[in-house]
Amino acid sequence: ETGLAELRLSWEKSSDVASTWTAQYFSNRWLIGYPAVTRTETALDFNWGTGSPASGIPADDFSARWTRTLILAAPRTLTFSMRTDDGARLWVDGQLIIDEWRDGSAREVSADYPLARGKHQIRVEYYEKTGLARIALRWERTGQISYPDWKGEYWSNRDLSGTPVLTRNDRMIDFAWATGSPA
Repeated sequence: ETGLAELRLSWEKSSDVASTWTAQYFSNRWLIGYPAVTRTETALDFNWGTGSPASGIPADDFSARWTRTLILAAPRTLTFSMRTDDGARLWVDGQLIIDEWRDGSAREVSADYPLARGKHQIRVEYYEKTGLARIALRWERTGQISYPDWKGEYWSNRDLSGTPVLTRNDRMIDFAWATGSPA
């Protein structure tokens, strides 16, 4: 076909790279009351051993909460891996993903979780009863979610025969290519 083509493009700055955590430390195991220490941290990877995370926080019987926003440029499945000694929990967008809220020695647990493109709220809670204190959280991309909106398949022929020359996620169906093409 011949005729006019139209394309609309928009974008927003997004990133799934490092961001900072807001950390709150409590002088008790139950995350109650006001935090004794609040600070910004660049990573959630601590091994305090038998020590304390900060002045004013006991070496045993303390708790902490970390929060941050994760921005994904594309839909992804992430594998979250948490290492803890004693109890820890992970929430993503208010959904409990990892629940290790129990006493115990060092252990690592992981969970896969699919996330759409955009902003996501991450929250980690931790408590230390006695002995060694350790908490770490990391994640890695394990795959892209295929076609969370509309699966667009494009052929180089009118009868849709053969294999599509392009398959992609289309956020909406609203195209006016005129004399152009989809890609």
